[in-house]
Amino acid sequence: MNIKRSYEKVKNGAPEFGWDEKDLNEAIKIAEGLKRSDLIIFWLQQEAKESEASFDNWFKDLQLFSKQEIIDIIHELGPKVGQEFIDKFKK
Repeated sequence: MNIKRSYEKVKNGAPEFGWDEKDLNEAIKIAEGLKRSDLIIFWLQQEAKESEASFDNWFKDLQLFSKQEIIDIIHELGPKVGQEFIDKFKK
């Protein structure tokens, strides 16, 4: 059996693959300097933009996440949200 894989589809469907490494590193550096509560508020705002159900799920799970886990989510949200994060918190 010949299986054809299209990595382009994965890249387009997964925002974390679109990050410029410099921007990702900058966002992580900024996030590491913030209070956990600031990170939580930012992520909840992002999820609220997506949908009410998404927000509710995040809100339930958030108490279980460490600060590092919240920082790691930067990568998963992709470069567009990452740029919003950098613009909001860069001093």
